[in-house]
Amino acid sequence: MQNTLEITPRLTPAEILKAPHVGHGVQLRQKFRFLIIMGVFGPKANFRTVARLMYQTGFVSEIKVNKKTGEKRKVKAIDDVTAYERLENIFRINQNVKSLHVEELKFLRICFERLFGDNSMAFVSDEALLTGSVLQLIKDLNGTVMSLDWTNIDPILALEALADPELPIEVRKDRSTRWTDQGSQITPELPVQTLATYPVQMAFRIFLDTEAFPEKPIVFEFIDAREGQLEDGSPVRAQVFSHVVRSDHDEGPWRVSQPGNKPLVMGETAGSRFGYLAVSGVGRSLDALLPDGANPYALSNADLKIFAKRVLEHVMAGTMPKIALHRYELI
Repeated sequence: MQNTLEITPRLTPAEILKAPHVGHGVQLRQKFRFLIIMGVFGPKANFRTVARLMYQTGFVSEIKVNKKTGEKRKVKAIDDVTAYERLENIFRINQNVKSLHVEELKFLRICFERLFGDNSMAFVSDEALLTGSVLQLIKDLNGTVMSLDWTNIDPILALEALADPELPIEVRKDRSTRWTDQGSQITPELPVQTLATYPVQMAFRIFLDTEAFPEKPIVFEFIDAREGQLEDGSPVRAQVFSHVVRSDHDEGPWRVSQPGNKPLVMGETAGSRFGYLAVSGVGRSLDALLPDGANPYALSNADLKIFAKRVLEHVMAGTMPKIALHRYELI
């Protein structure tokens, strides 16, 4: 296999319009995100990196200004707008979906071969590669040994790459006020916006459908971008919610709240981004998925890497865990 993963020669818009095409892909964004996170395209790769390896790009002249001297000079920059748009088009779901060119499917295969090995991928058909989910694809590689360097892998992104984007995490707002309480008993309820922005100190509960999560889920809250620190300087990235129960006398959805069905309360750091992660189907023992001595209320990146690695091991062994992720920003 070539050292650089690429389509040679790069596909042009004219070539993409020609046959042969192989149909529409399922969870292509998830598949390429998984490959990026697992280091297939090298450090600091992103979707634009992938687009430049698949499609023809050009050059455009740009004016750069030296911030110190104010000097302006004309430089050449890569024009990858058309390439990136094509990649986004094959990622689309149910709207202007584009059929894959056969070379795009071949490229996806060699990327997974780089990660899992040629021999393992020989048992995966083009149809399975095209239409299977990320979890189903990895399950089909049952018995494959994958050695990953987790040094540069973000555990939250790794779990997101394994998540099903169709699985919902419902954040149900409790009654809350955004103005001064003057004893008027008027407590307006604010609608939850589609961009998942929540007011600071908002009272809420989390609900998870039992059909999507038949086994009791492990539910985390995580800091989105990077680790934070505790007062003693130790790193923290996530905490586990300790109270996850069936609601409505064990007949309703899973509910994450305070004991006694008291609501949880959002933090006070407006402008910060956080998220919720739910994992089910990997056994009921959280301790078996975390390193010895880990504090579930203050999990570091190192702790989460062990967790993500052990979840991935479940997948490689043929288990199909249910994973959902929901990001939000405090306002």
